[in-house]
Amino acid sequence: MINKASLYQLPTSVNGNLNCCVPLTDRDKNEWKFLFREIKNVPDAFSDNQNVDFSVIAEAEWQSVTVPSSLVMQGFAIENNTEYYYKRTVRLPDDMKGCRLFLRFEGVYSNARVWIDNRFVGSHIGGFTPWDLEITEYAGKSEVELVVGVADMEGDKKSPWNPTGDYQSNSAWASYYAHHNIGGILRDITLYCLPEKAICQTHIETTVSGSDAAAKVTVRLSENCKGLTLSAQILDGDSVKAETRTAITSAQLDLSFSVPGAKLWDAEHPNLYALQLSLLDGSNNAIQENITKFGFREITYGGKNGTAKNKIYVNGKEIKLRGVCRHDVSRLYGRSVPKEELYYEIKTYKEHNINHIRTSHYPVSDYMLSVCDELGMYVEQENAACFKGANNFEVYSKPEDFLRSFAEMVEFSRNHPSVMIWSIANESGFEKSRSFRDCYDYIKKTDRTRPVIFSYPDTVRSRPLPYDIYSKHYAKVQSGLGRKYMPILHDEFAHVPCYNTEDLATDNGCRVFWGESIKRGWDKIFDSDGALGCDIWAAIDDVFYLPQKDMEKHQNHLKGDCAGYGEWGCVFDPFKRLKPEAYLTKKAFSPVRIISSELCGDEIRFQIQNRFDHTNLNEGTVTVVDGNGHELYSGQIKERVEPHEVGTVRIFPISTQENMTVRFFFGEAETESIVLNPKRETTKLTLTDLVADLENGGILLRTKTHPIARIGGMCLQSGTHKGERKTAKLKKVGAKKYQADFGFGKGFVLLITKQGGKLKLTIRPNALSSFLPIGKAQLSIELLEKPDSVSWQRESLYSVYPDGHIARQKGTAMREGKSRRFEEPDVSGIKWEKDMTAFSYYPKTAEENETASNDFKTTRLNIREYGVHFSSERKLFVETDSEQIGAYADPFDGKLKISKGNYTPSIAWGNYWGEKQRLSRKNDFSLTLSVSEKEK
Repeated sequence: MINKASLYQLPTSVNGNLNCCVPLTDRDKNEWKFLFREIKNVPDAFSDNQNVDFSVIAEAEWQSVTVPSSLVMQGFAIENNTEYYYKRTVRLPDDMKGCRLFLRFEGVYSNARVWIDNRFVGSHIGGFTPWDLEITEYAGKSEVELVVGVADMEGDKKSPWNPTGDYQSNSAWASYYAHHNIGGILRDITLYCLPEKAICQTHIETTVSGSDAAAKVTVRLSENCKGLTLSAQILDGDSVKAETRTAITSAQLDLSFSVPGAKLWDAEHPNLYALQLSLLDGSNNAIQENITKFGFREITYGGKNGTAKNKIYVNGKEIKLRGVCRHDVSRLYGRSVPKEELYYEIKTYKEHNINHIRTSHYPVSDYMLSVCDELGMYVEQENAACFKGANNFEVYSKPEDFLRSFAEMVEFSRNHPSVMIWSIANESGFEKSRSFRDCYDYIKKTDRTRPVIFSYPDTVRSRPLPYDIYSKHYAKVQSGLGRKYMPILHDEFAHVPCYNTEDLATDNGCRVFWGESIKRGWDKIFDSDGALGCDIWAAIDDVFYLPQKDMEKHQNHLKGDCAGYGEWGCVFDPFKRLKPEAYLTKKAFSPVRIISSELCGDEIRFQIQNRFDHTNLNEGTVTVVDGNGHELYSGQIKERVEPHEVGTVRIFPISTQENMTVRFFFGEAETESIVLNPKRETTKLTLTDLVADLENGGILLRTKTHPIARIGGMCLQSGTHKGERKTAKLKKVGAKKYQADFGFGKGFVLLITKQGGKLKLTIRPNALSSFLPIGKAQLSIELLEKPDSVSWQRESLYSVYPDGHIARQKGTAMREGKSRRFEEPDVSGIKWEKDMTAFSYYPKTAEENETASNDFKTTRLNIREYGVHFSSERKLFVETDSEQIGAYADPFDGKLKISKGNYTPSIAWGNYWGEKQRLSRKNDFSLTLSVSEKEK
């Protein structure tokens, strides 16, 4: 039998001793050693006697290892179904003598056994939830040797955890979708003590009525506490808001508190209180003290109290979840993330208008939930159950494995106000294992204050329905996104481009276009009745730079020497740098939706939809700056606009100027910004006469003295025809008239006309035939000089972008020259847009190649002007008045690619792709080329 460990609440003090919880893990200390091999003839994990004499192993075989961390990130290429061993010496503090001693393991993936001084003390299955082992029998010693055995279970290899050799897979299956074995001690280990008479567990449930709040507290104690006293206080800082003293007559006490005028908790106002429990002896001395932070908030769902059945409410107000799915990803430690990185993550999500995270596909740590409580973040806490009995996957885990992790998750998470939803499993077949029904039955007996979700809900055949929220993955962003009788959460939505590796290796333009998708999707969700919200897949790139290539297991999506699914983060890359998608997410999710703006004399009038759930717009401030960044106005928003309502906001008095930027702030976070009265700029050029000559079957573009570029050969490319990408050669069919023939009677006609020193190129269908519907037509112009930089002015989705953002309206992007893309990943101090590496797409074995910065290698869509700058101070300049014209100076093949159309099917996964077009004389493809020798 696998030992079932109890999970106690960690104490704040024991017998006045604040040093009652001692951390045993520290990444900066080399306190742990690792044995990178199996031990033959070790007893299996189901034996009656599992003692092991580790002293016979030579000390030289034990290597230093960082804990916590995935083992592969330390260079240990562990195998499946193989038990490996950590050890360290643990000093037992004198202050803990006379107490019960415990080890708290917060996450050991995936199966663990524990020995102290060669004696087996317990084991556990499940890699992402806390569990305890009592080691009181060793309390008389000053120090002990702790050994932790770890096995990453998958497959049919015989091992101590699989003595029969049957195929098995752990319930989380997390190594499979990480593409490498993540096994190891992933989260902290703590030595803690409890008195003989102890507070064991505390459960807090809160209710809200107007501005008044109440708390029901259940306290579980050890059986021997009768005759003692329990003191309980609710604290707001140092202020006592409610208190009680109770004589203990049983092992469970139910306490009730009322706090009139309480400051309520929601994601926009994360007000926290503290519950302080003191277990007192007959002399009123504190035997044990526990402090639990909590928030007063109540979730209403299922039509309770006459509310709508297809909505979720917090403190009586409907909420909309602007969310992301997230994984634990650390550049150095794999699926093990340091606390400072976790705090930075949640803080950054808040700054980008995100109010919800789905903990796909395993629970986050207690610390991360504490940060979500503090900063204000709604959480869907998901069980470590993934890909079981659906998508052609079988179930090889025992039902009790799912239920164990679910129960542990609920126990350590339930007091956190940030936890809003319990998730039973990800993308699994409900009827394929009784475990899912067991989990649902368990939670409905344990905690009815929160709704439950399960994906996939369409696999459910039995009743009652095991969910309160309908889960949907990858609905089309423009489809019907609401639901009539039950709230729907699109908890995988608007998948960030990552599988179109051929595009991403050379061109970041699809990242910009994805911003259109999430904006359309969120607008639709907010306005759809019964649409609870969405979680973008995903928040952070799932990419791991493993020390050795052969460490990658299971599956492969990337061409580079790194493991993982790919660069699907809408906020972070693996180095925790902001990606361009982060700002596009922030803008789409803005709770300040500007419907219209108007300059009226000495004031600005905004029509605004307030997309906050609990914040009136008059809680915010607004700042106006001129085009040079000088402040014109700053002050509180005066008008009241209630959550989810539309109203007018006026800013006055103010003098109208060009390029005024208006910024809305709530707290310290800038929530929305917009440019008003924009100044239209025209680039001043000194033009050199540009001519086109027919040469060797192509068209040479040149000045009188210098060849600039060539149009010819395989130069024109349409999107697709019947799934096949088509290219064509040019042939001359008249004076300054060329035809691009696709080989099946359809084609473009290219017209070149002289306009002063400029050349106008017009591309339209052959007049003798109807033309194909196209996704994107592309004219390829061979550049005869290597460009140093590009510049542009374009129409954009938003009027304000951060400096250097690849989607900005105008700017200059430097090529930067050669780069060794394949060095050991180290991008410290390099912003994403300036980076020239491409670790996900090119192997280290590839030769050094020409590349460019991420900013340079981006197609600029909807251009009005696009310039290609050469080292000779010459510039090829493109102007157009046509719709949806894109330009890209490709650093890999040396061609300037001019495209018409926004059709981008490679981003798929329910996203907006753009529309197919049909070229005609009314919708042709025209642009003007000129050459500037020197800019003024």
